[in-house]
Amino acid sequence: MKKITLFLFCFLIFSYAGIAQDTCAFATAITAGTHTVTTVDGTEGTTVICAGGTTTGAAAEWYTYTPIASGSATVSSNILPANANGDTRLHIYEGTCGALVCVTGNDDVDYPGGNYLSEATFNTTANTTYYIVWDNRWSSFGFDFTLTEAAAVCVDPSTFVANGSTSTTFDLGWTDTNTGTPTWEIEWGLDAFTQGTGTLVSNIATPSYVFMGLSPNTNYDFFIRTNCGGSNGDSSWVGPIGFRSARDCSASAAFPFSQSFADGTILDCWAFEDTDMISPVWSFNTDTNDLDGDGTNDNFMVVFPQAATEVAKNDWIFSKKMDMTTVNSYGIDVLYNAFDLNTVSDESFELYITDGTSSTALYQSLLGTYTGITQSGVFGDNTGNDLVTQAYTASVTFTPPSDGTYYVAMRATTTNSANLLMLFNLSVSETLGVEEFGADNFKHFINYDTSVLTIEASENMSDFVLYNSLGQQVLNSKLSSKVHELDLSNIDAGIYFAKVGIENKTKSFKILVK
Repeated sequence: MKKITLFLFCFLIFSYAGIAQDTCAFATAITAGTHTVTTVDGTEGTTVICAGGTTTGAAAEWYTYTPIASGSATVSSNILPANANGDTRLHIYEGTCGALVCVTGNDDVDYPGGNYLSEATFNTTANTTYYIVWDNRWSSFGFDFTLTEAAAVCVDPSTFVANGSTSTTFDLGWTDTNTGTPTWEIEWGLDAFTQGTGTLVSNIATPSYVFMGLSPNTNYDFFIRTNCGGSNGDSSWVGPIGFRSARDCSASAAFPFSQSFADGTILDCWAFEDTDMISPVWSFNTDTNDLDGDGTNDNFMVVFPQAATEVAKNDWIFSKKMDMTTVNSYGIDVLYNAFDLNTVSDESFELYITDGTSSTALYQSLLGTYTGITQSGVFGDNTGNDLVTQAYTASVTFTPPSDGTYYVAMRATTTNSANLLMLFNLSVSETLGVEEFGADNFKHFINYDTSVLTIEASENMSDFVLYNSLGQQVLNSKLSSKVHELDLSNIDAGIYFAKVGIENKTKSFKILVK
């Protein structure tokens, strides 16, 4: 997990000597000592992730380490002040190139405290080759790292991963590099509880545990240690480590809806899709950048490149679910901007309404395409010429083809700019329309043998409009009777949304054309 910190906007250039190999097959063999990564620009990235998360690194630097005696090893970029403001991600593998298996890994030494350097300890077996790999998930800049050796130990649990979270459960996983068959014990409770007063769980046989019976959107802490037994005994207690149960997202958004991302927990009810499965991705910038110079840091959503050469964006963000009806119309406003991170911005995105939180949602209505977005305003300006005050606004109106649950979706599509696309606010307003025609006074049916749709109403119908799943109009007929037949033989098979006008009211329904 990662914050976007100020150094992303004001990059510091570090100069180091030394070259690491750029692929697994040509990894540089190292021994205990201090080593230097000049730039993380190896041509073979990471596909097996040992440091938490699922996003791969497009580039990486590869090393091998083969101890001559069994024991333990620690790999660390947590060297201060040499690596101050650095952001690294570390993977330790064993196996062979093309068939690597995670041993351990680490992303951030102290994520809450803002230390994004990496450190991992693991037990080793003599004459076994381990791969030490640094990727550019967060940064391509150079840094130093150390490799130290020691006797075998009961290794602390590390690389904690949230495998899943609901409003009442939290699925925790961690990395174990001990030999034998250790067990673990966990003590947990509400945020800031005193160890010794929490709930103790012992004899956990696998490196995972599901906390249950949680309250929604509540912070908790846990302590954990490994029980190795024998001469290695127990590891130290690790903790407190915080986690949070998810919000309860069962309720739909209320109108008028406005989200400025002041509280990042609301994103529990949003969804994201890394369509191309590589960085950059949508991320939450949490309270680390004062965009408007008012002395208070600003929260916002952003797609940022992990390196100046990583520029393609194809990533979706989906709002909290919204219940919409054909009777009403919905005004959608998006407040956005760009930032010249590496070059002059040239950002683009598309705005959609979908009926699911996926790029393959059955219903997708493209509301607008926005290209050539350049930075408007100055970062940190306090005279009204800042990035927030001077941000752009996209305003569109949407009327759903049928009653149902929908999502506002934004797809970042930039292909030629290694800069930032920022989302500050999404607002949706509801305009009440004419009352819908009652279901008891309308019916419809399809004769699939003749491909004829028959519609009947208790009052004269005035018009009939048919939309496909993309929101495109495929049929529009003027009517003046209570019963009407429509020929669907020229309509492609699929799901369609129909809307009928009846005496200044409307009726919407869904049909399947075979």
